[in-house]
Amino acid sequence: MFPLYQIIMIPQKLRICILQTLGFLIALALFIPLSLRALFKGQLRDAFKTTVRKDRPSVFDSYGSHRYLNLPKAKIKIHVVDSESSGKEDKPLMLFVHGFPDFWYSFRHQIKYFSSKFRCVSVDNRGYNESDKPNRIQDYSVDQLASDIKEVVELLGYDKCVLVGHDWGGSISYRVCAIYPEIVSVYISLNIPHYNALSESIKNNWSQKLASWYMLYFQCPILPEIMINAFDMTNWDKIFVDIPFESEEEKIDTYKYVFSQPNALTGPINYYRCAFQYPLPADKKSLIKVPVCSIYGNGDLFLLREGFIGSAKYVEDFTLKELDGISHWFPSNATQFYLDHHDSAKTPNMHPTNPGFLHCPCSLHTFISSRSLQGVFDSYGSHRYLNLPKAKIKIHVVDSESSGKEDKPLMLFVHGFPDFWYSFRHQIKYFSSKFRCVSVDNRGYNESDKPNRIQDYSVDQLASDIKEVVELLGYDKCVLVGHDWGGSISYRVCAMYPEIKLASWYMLYFQCPILPEIMINAFDMTNWDKIFVDIPFESEEEKIDTYKYVFSQPNALTGPINYYRCAFQYPLPADKKSLIKVPVCSIYGNGDLFLLREGFIGSAKYVEDFTLKELDGISHWVHLHAKDEVNRLINEYIDSRKDLIF
Repeated sequence: MFPLYQIIMIPQKLRICILQTLGFLIALALFIPLSLRALFKGQLRDAFKTTVRKDRPSVFDSYGSHRYLNLPKAKIKIHVVDSESSGKEDKPLMLFVHGFPDFWYSFRHQIKYFSSKFRCVSVDNRGYNESDKPNRIQDYSVDQLASDIKEVVELLGYDKCVLVGHDWGGSISYRVCAIYPEIVSVYISLNIPHYNALSESIKNNWSQKLASWYMLYFQCPILPEIMINAFDMTNWDKIFVDIPFESEEEKIDTYKYVFSQPNALTGPINYYRCAFQYPLPADKKSLIKVPVCSIYGNGDLFLLREGFIGSAKYVEDFTLKELDGISHWFPSNATQFYLDHHDSAKTPNMHPTNPGFLHCPCSLHTFISSRSLQGVFDSYGSHRYLNLPKAKIKIHVVDSESSGKEDKPLMLFVHGFPDFWYSFRHQIKYFSSKFRCVSVDNRGYNESDKPNRIQDYSVDQLASDIKEVVELLGYDKCVLVGHDWGGSISYRVCAMYPEIKLASWYMLYFQCPILPEIMINAFDMTNWDKIFVDIPFESEEEKIDTYKYVFSQPNALTGPINYYRCAFQYPLPADKKSLIKVPVCSIYGNGDLFLLREGFIGSAKYVEDFTLKELDGISHWVHLHAKDEVNRLINEYIDSRKDLIF
């Protein structure tokens, strides 16, 4: 890229070379499977072509007048949408600065809501949409972007404004407050820490490093732009799959229209390239004097809490408001949420710009909102965390008895792969009148602890966990119900701890480190839709959200896959002569593509009292696919063994 002597002598060029190389390697790792997918579908020729949308969405004219400001210092044209078509200055100015990948339209709800009290102006940042798009990466420095905002305020005829910034727009706005404090009365920051605090978090926190991987990916020239718009922008449909827009037409047209235009993505991605290749000089001693309210959704997987807390030391008057269960891009339809909860976000020194009333830009990261499913997850029982003294780990369970009373016999559910406690929701509801139903998150899953070593997932260790759970719940016996891997664990419990119980290619693939985790969640988790294609859910929202929420969390798949790695790498010692003395009822769906009938029939020789129930045409997830039939069979078997249970 550069002559060798220049790379050695000029550190900046060396840094750029290294960054672009690392970005290229990440891009290549993403590009190859994307190309293979296109090849197998016969779409390789057209996979990376983008049709330019020519019909401008009419909805763009619903939020104000479109204006073009020629910035004399920057020598560029900036497009804005202004709620005051006359351009009058008789109201205070509220200026909105968007993030990535977005444009002025991101703040449409705020324009409508605040326009009665403010002149609301939403900016297309340089490089975006109808604003000019400089070619050089260094033209996207945060100082230059901050200077653009200052010029916009002046050209609108104001000396001060209420500044609202989200994501990249938030970083720009922090910089405006630092170098042009005289033009900002108050600043409202939406899900972005101070840039110095974010840099420190990336430097010192490995979780933040990993969450920021895409910033390194964006250092690669050209490929990110191509891949984001691959398959004629179908990725954008997946991005917005769960976002309610005003109309289907609006959903399809607005973002695709803007980002299908020539070079529409290069400017936005250049923000990241410039931030890494031409970093801001450190000015850690300078305090921002402008009052700042930072509103943070703690479901953000890209920006961790540490950075927001660290922002306080760079702002003299800093208020942090944390919204529980809200992701990086606050949902565009959350108006009522904020109206209901605005008291928790009030900042008296900033009235009337009460940030609690802000309903913020639409979510582009669909399945990461941390607690948006709280209502669904809480409807099956109380969530408890058991500290296992022998295993020295924490296990999460859902308990149908919120009081933890032991006046009913215990029914314990142990899930399989890829699953979590929620897999047994139908059985919890069905059996909770007769039993205390407890569904476990196995070690490595969901909210239970996730040991790092593969050998910590041996079936003996997993069986020992179940024994400790039973004891910590105050029981000496239980009815044990296991599915898939949970079934293997349960068999081992029966063999090792009979006193507490009453009544194939993919395995080799999983031995490979890292790649299985990446590929299972490829294409923003669209594989999960195929996994559960035959499973009836209560609603489409529940189907999409529950599993994708759990398995989109950091390291959520490594623990589960370690079950397979450990089984092969640290196999169980042979004990084929030992008969299980506990009565076992095995329910099998003969539509299971992974586990054949032969294995179920062969199980009989290892169990003294064995009953096999076969469900015709039912897939691997029998307790979900045929929940009523499975519940009936379990109930019949329990009734036949009442003498052992009640």
